[in-house]
Amino acid sequence: MVVPGFHKRFQEWVRTKWDIIESRASRHSTADMKGMYTAEDRVRFGKPIPAPCPAWGIRLSRSDIIHGSSDEGTQLRRVMSPWFTAINDDHKSMENPDCMNWEELSSCHKDLTGPTKESLGDHPRKGIAGVRFPGAIPVRSAYSLPQALVGLKEWTEPDVIFERNILLGPNDNQAFELAGNIRKQLVDTYKLLHPLMKVRERNAFGDNSSFAENDVVQSGDGDEDIELDEDSE
Repeated sequence: MVVPGFHKRFQEWVRTKWDIIESRASRHSTADMKGMYTAEDRVRFGKPIPAPCPAWGIRLSRSDIIHGSSDEGTQLRRVMSPWFTAINDDHKSMENPDCMNWEELSSCHKDLTGPTKESLGDHPRKGIAGVRFPGAIPVRSAYSLPQALVGLKEWTEPDVIFERNILLGPNDNQAFELAGNIRKQLVDTYKLLHPLMKVRERNAFGDNSSFAENDVVQSGDGDEDIELDEDSE
């Protein structure tokens, strides 16, 4: 559910809610917004309308457009929710001064460890900060642009700028070819490393493993299980 055009009146709406925002335990959290957008707000600022995301689709949500979900879901879905943050010109600090800086975020992606702060500056739930999930396997792109998105390269590096100019340039055919090659390489790498992730996750969690029962990978899909001893490399 989204309120179309809400970014044009976001600041006006925030001013009507400032006392409520100030009194909340966490001023950064967006998880308890339900109830703040009242019937009067719907009349004044706009009514939320359905904006479902199709399977394998992508939805980009601006931070100043209020959005949420319907009350009930009728189908099982899997969602990845990346939260992109702008980097300031110094290439160290971020647009939100309360969140982690570029070097800290880069280390999290490089070491596959949980952040010490969430995207809006709040502390993560217990057991996340500085911890690497036992089943985590690095899936690295051979291209520079995806590496810049996760802080493994700086946006000012020549190879990043070169790929950026192709992707956002005037030649759509070149842009689609580059995007397709990036996607194929990442998908192929994921398929190659997925069995290793399963082994590591099973070794770490035993009977509590996600793969102990009702394995999400069905037989015959080309993803073979492999067995490794503890001393294997």
